[in-house]
Amino acid sequence: MIELNSSEGSGGNINDNQKQQKKLKTEIQSIERECPWAWATGCKWNSFVIDSYTTLGDIENNNNIIVTNQDKSSVTLQLIKGTDNYEDGISICIPPLYWYSDWLKLSFFIEVWRLSAGTNAHFYFYIQSISKTVEAVLKEYESQGILTIIEWPMLPNSTEENPNESIYRFGHLLAQNDCRYR
Repeated sequence: MIELNSSEGSGGNINDNQKQQKKLKTEIQSIERECPWAWATGCKWNSFVIDSYTTLGDIENNNNIIVTNQDKSSVTLQLIKGTDNYEDGISICIPPLYWYSDWLKLSFFIEVWRLSAGTNAHFYFYIQSISKTVEAVLKEYESQGILTIIEWPMLPNSTEENPNESIYRFGHLLAQNDCRYR
């Protein structure tokens, strides 16, 4: 079950007097279904997509969604709406870079794509962990309007559980799906 929370003010905390809730019919599906290969035995966490059936009027003033599981446990997620500002051209989606330091290959990759795709190409780079040199190269391209850098942070963890140690490839297919809506 999913509930949408909205506030009547301009953001900030939602108190009980301002909170409005609406329950939506939803489908929650794993993107990768399961850890795909025998060598990824430590993989316990996965990426999910939530599809809800609603109208734009139901969600346009909402800030958060609450996802409640069958066992009544729940999590509150920030609602991020897709853009309506699409431009002509090609989007190149780069899944999360982690432990990446080869700035020369990165520059070569970008320049070859720019030569092939022309001036209407835009890159979306998902960043988990990169070297300072790679960061400088990406920031230079970003300042030219050629690419967008999207932070792909580590998942929250506790002393009992650290999902970052067992999520399959940092949720690369989730990043690809996210990129489709940008």
